[in-house]
Amino acid sequence: MFNRKMKMGFLSFVVFSLLLATVMTANAKELSMGTGGTAGTFFPLGGAIANTINKHSKGINVTVQTTDGSVNNAHLLGKGDIDVALIQTDITYYAYNGMEMFKNKYPNLTAICRVYPDTTHIIAKGDGSIKSISDLKGRSVSVGAPGSGNEVTLRQILGTAGITYKDLKPFYLSFSESSEHFKDGHIDAFHTNSSVPAAIVHDLNSLNRVTLLPVGGKLREDIVKKYPFYTPVTVPANTYKYQTAPYETVAVQALLIVDSKLPEDIVYGMTKALFENLDEVKTAHSAAKGMSLKTALDGVAIPLHPGAKRYFMEKGVLK
Repeated sequence: MFNRKMKMGFLSFVVFSLLLATVMTANAKELSMGTGGTAGTFFPLGGAIANTINKHSKGINVTVQTTDGSVNNAHLLGKGDIDVALIQTDITYYAYNGMEMFKNKYPNLTAICRVYPDTTHIIAKGDGSIKSISDLKGRSVSVGAPGSGNEVTLRQILGTAGITYKDLKPFYLSFSESSEHFKDGHIDAFHTNSSVPAAIVHDLNSLNRVTLLPVGGKLREDIVKKYPFYTPVTVPANTYKYQTAPYETVAVQALLIVDSKLPEDIVYGMTKALFENLDEVKTAHSAAKGMSLKTALDGVAIPLHPGAKRYFMEKGVLK
């Protein structure tokens, strides 16, 4: 009799637990996260961030999806088609304010934090004929796909240096197209924003020597002054083959952005789960190695979500 009661009690407990788990799963806040292409940084890094949030928060489930990157993510988030996204800080600024490639403002974009710096690499053929940005005049240069973040970045850098597309032989190519055209010798230079080290530089150097064109000195000072979402960056010497001196350039930050309509408690839980388990994200992807409370707000040029703001105030990052 006792054993039967024990068995019935145990079975009741199991059924109750399964029902509770089902209810909790059904009540979980399902969020979709825009990242980038599978070959880039955003997709695997976004997956690591989502896994950490899902594992260490209550009632939140973030699902990662592939996209065309920052500009696409800003449109998707602005229109409410996704809830969370990785977006470069310059693109976030344009989308929030309705500038450049954005005809409409997306005021519902709010920030959680900075994730990592996307460092500008201007890559040129390494035969010695192109040593500086001014040497690009008259050369075949991929300026990026029309309306892309890469195109805007290069246009701003060149413009600050007093160079327009009229001074070049411009090709409007995507990153993958630029890489292939460069390998085949159809263009002399192109540009990309990437975490350091950039795999494309290693890849190209393994075929033929390339030159990284510096964005330093007075030019860099003027760029940062004119466009506050850029930050100065110096890539240490010998990060890449043939790179014997430090490489001066600029970077935009990759930000974790959420819809302002998300409840404060949800975003607070996401922020807390992420920052109190950063080691997991850093282990999963090297681009996250610089994430910390100290760097959390670097390059954030739009309002923070109230949930993120609450967490950072608790931690003394904000007052």
